[in-house]
Amino acid sequence: MTRLKVSFTKTAKLLTALILGLSILTPILMNNIVGASAMITSRAIQVTTSAGTATDVIYTLTFTTATTSNVGGIVVDVCSESPLLGNATCTVPTGFNWNKATLALGSQIGITGNAVDTTNSTAQKLILTRTASSIGASTAVTIPIGTGAGTAVTNPTANNTTYYARVFTFATTAGAQAYTSGTPGTYVDAGGIALSTGYTININTNVQEQLIFCVSAAAPGSNCGSGITTPNLSLGS
Repeated sequence: MTRLKVSFTKTAKLLTALILGLSILTPILMNNIVGASAMITSRAIQVTTSAGTATDVIYTLTFTTATTSNVGGIVVDVCSESPLLGNATCTVPTGFNWNKATLALGSQIGITGNAVDTTNSTAQKLILTRTASSIGASTAVTIPIGTGAGTAVTNPTANNTTYYARVFTFATTAGAQAYTSGTPGTYVDAGGIALSTGYTININTNVQEQLIFCVSAAAPGSNCGSGITTPNLSLGS
């Protein structure tokens, strides 16, 4: 019994030391991953259609900033593999294209004045630049990427394809322009977004015509819904 008690005590001490070591190590690891940046919140991309191979698709990016900082550029990098910011593997989904040469932006909210950097953007990586100015934390941002026919995005080719967007804000225009998937550089805020293509559901229906009759002494209201009074007719006069 004594030996069992001693063995258990030693094991408990070892477990306690291990837990303490992990509790010290965890913040260090998290600091290495996060650094000085923060996660954008309420982030999403709404598309006008999720059909595979669809063209002229408007991608409306929305998010809420986490940090008060100058913003001189925004990067939206589209990947097949993962939304994780530190993942160096990031290949463009087959068929996806930002169409940078003809891409236009709609009315922007929160971080305004962005323009497409047609020189440094690619089919996969969209770089938006602006005159750097301070943007407060908790700022709601909306940027419609594309405005319609000939000015918007091409979806991945295959239906039921999951793909991801990694979104970064940069304090300077140069920081955004220097971005690569493997080495994003020093960014302000960032976050990952999941998207998916899918088959389009078409619904056809026949709507029966309606013909409404009403009789009233005075002019009735719309669709005979009000103002109906009983008519009095005298016959044989």
